[in-house]
Order: sequence, then structure tokens, then C-alpha cells
Amino acid sequence: MSAAKNTFRGTRPMGTEEADEHRHVGLDAAVAASLCTLAVIVFLALISFDTRDLPAWTGRNECPEPVSPALNFIGPVGALVAMASYLLFGAGAFFLPVGLVWLGLLKLIDHARMHGKVIAGWALLLVSTSALIHIQKLFLHGKGTVFDRLVGSPGGFVGELVGGMLLQNLMGTVGATLVLVLVYAVALPLFTGLNPVQFVRMNWAALRRHLAARRLAAAERRADRAALGPDAPGKTKRTRPPRGGGEPSVPPDE
Repeated sequence: MSAAKNTFRGTRPMGTEEADEHRHVGLDAAVAASLCTLAVIVFLALISFDTRDLPAWTGRNECPEPVSPALNFIGPVGALVAMASYLLFGAGAFFLPVGLVWLGLLKLIDHARMHGKVIAGWALLLVSTSALIHIQKLFLHGKGTVFDRLVGSPGGFVGELVGGMLLQNLMGTVGATLVLVLVYAVALPLFTGLNPVQFVRMNWAALRRHLAARRLAAAERRADRAALGPDAPGKTKRTRPPRGGGEPSVPPDE
């Protein structure tokens, strides 16, 4: 009797696993929505950053007081978030909202956990991108840019430290660039879960399927028009005016 009771107590009622699954799906959807919303907030704060929104204690506002209302889309909080992001990563800070959106999609589509390799890949992408932006001299190095006013480098403190003080001083510009490109190539599959070859093959296959579907649809439309013929309903015959300039002849009713 006791064994029967223990067996009964050990069994789970019907539908418990389905309820747990629905609960996990709802939680993953909430986490994904939060991450994507946070990504939008960070992105809007970055693109609308203006130093005139910063408080005086930051030392980076040329005005004695911040403007009111704030120019940043997310207000004074958005200005501080953007300042901290630009100070750390420079233009590489735009990988922050990209990473948040990707993590949200992973939670929403694959219900994946926040694995350490994904976070490590995201961090390596941030660091390598900031360092590469600091090393290159083609853009974002001009006077008057937001990076020049904040930190003096388009790669932020991280880019200047890793790309300039560490790699560039030890290996030169070419060697530092090669190392950072290698780090980027290692970080991308860690972050996305795809190696570059698989990524290129997957996109190439998707492009070929898209082009084949378009060619098939165009061939079907041509076949339909050919099957209908010139006397199909809805098509009107165009009559040319006579050469003498008279009224165009109208075919007699059948």
C-alpha cells in the first residue's frame, strides 16, 4: 500500500510538462522583448547624443548647464548612457544594440540560454571593432567629431588601449590589424554560432533560392499570357488609323 502511495506521489499529473513548456516560452518571449527594447533605447541614445545634454559634473559640456528639454531622444539618462558607451568603445558602441538584438532573437526563436561563448564573442567583437576603428586613419579621426570632443579617439578608451598602446606599439599598424582581423574572425562564429564558411554558404543558398523563385514566377506569368492568347477576355485590340488620316476602322460585331 505504501509503495502504491509512493508511486502515486512520484507521478506528475497530465499536462504538467506542457504547462512548464508554455511557461518557459512565455518567459523567453518576455526576456527577448526586454532585450530588443533595451537595444532600441541604446541605439536611439547613441544616434541622438549631444554633449549639451550632459550635466556640468561630467566636464564635457561646453555650456554651464544642460539644455532643457534634452536633445537626446531618451532624455538626460540617454545622454549619460551614450557618453559612457562612446567613452568606452567609441564608434564600436553600436555593437551594443546589435548584440542585444541578437541575444533577444536567440531567446525568442531558439529559446537559447545565455551561454558564456556568446557573451565572450560579443565582448571580443566590441573590443576588436573599437581597436580597429582606432588604428585606421580613413574616417572618424577629424577634428570636431563627437569622439574627438569626448575621448580623442574614435575607438574609445578600449580601442586606444588595446589597439594603440598594446598592439600597435608592439606590432605596428599592419601586424596589429592582422591580429585584430583574426580576433574578429574568431569572435564572429562564437557570437553567431556560425563559422564564416557556413555563413557565406547559407546566404548564397538563400540568394540562389530567391532568384530561382523569381525566375519560376516570371516563367509562369509568361506561360499564362501565352495560354490566354491575343483574344483573351479583358484585352482590347488596338486598331491603327488608316494612312489617309480618316477614322480608324472598327471591326464588325460578330
